[in-house]
Amino acid sequence: MMRIVYYLVVKPLSLMPMWILHRLADILFVLTYYVFGYRKKVVWGNISKAFPEKTVKERKRLSKGFYKNFCDVIIESIKLFSISEKELSKRMVLHNLDHLTPYYDQGKSIIGMISHVSNWEWMVISDTVMKHRSLGIMTPLTNKFIHKKVVDSRTRFGCRAIPKSEITRVIAEENEPTVYFFATDQSPHRAKSAYWAKFFGIETPVQYGAEKFAKQYDFPVFHFRIRRVKRGYYEVHNTLLEPNPQEAEYGSILERYNEELEAHIRENPSDWLWTHRRWKHVKPT
Repeated sequence: MMRIVYYLVVKPLSLMPMWILHRLADILFVLTYYVFGYRKKVVWGNISKAFPEKTVKERKRLSKGFYKNFCDVIIESIKLFSISEKELSKRMVLHNLDHLTPYYDQGKSIIGMISHVSNWEWMVISDTVMKHRSLGIMTPLTNKFIHKKVVDSRTRFGCRAIPKSEITRVIAEENEPTVYFFATDQSPHRAKSAYWAKFFGIETPVQYGAEKFAKQYDFPVFHFRIRRVKRGYYEVHNTLLEPNPQEAEYGSILERYNEELEAHIRENPSDWLWTHRRWKHVKPT
């Protein structure tokens, strides 16, 4: 069934020009927000916790803006199956990559912390513009056919994608300076093994993997922040979170990441992925 959907719907859609796809995203927004109400209770609960100072009207406006941008990301992710490198490089621009050059010259790999803000899927263009190789850590999808197609789309421009279970082996075998991208802003599977930090004033579990591997291999840690410039166009800026992770205090890297991420979200709150139950865990005593 998924093969039929892919070849008869997804692949043909990906060949359409972006302006048509954005019109389809407008239709998808109406269906998602007004007709099906996809995870509206979760989104409303998250926004209410994060912005208790906002009025009901402001939260509704934020929620509606989120669904519009969310539908754009879905449609733009479909475009990734066929978009050219030339077009994608115009739509996703990475800035201040010279920050990474000294580490490349030393032959040193990097931990890149990213978030589900704006269009994170288009970060796959990174391998074409960075001196470092790029590698994304992903959770395998249940359907093997769709998983393979998603991996194919994410690796079309040189960026590699591997499951979390293989990261230790890959780092051990890697002989080129690489940026290992970790999406660290979603709720961890096991709260007991997570690091707990304040996020929007709430005790929140944070996936520890990025800091763990940074400390284990002494990889400098950078935060890559994606910002929507206008519809269908994005830019990425990075900041150095920690140059010497083995000397850093436990949790300090994640604390700073949380601070920067919250500030980044507050700038354009509708661009973050509010559909995940970010605060479903309670801190263990």
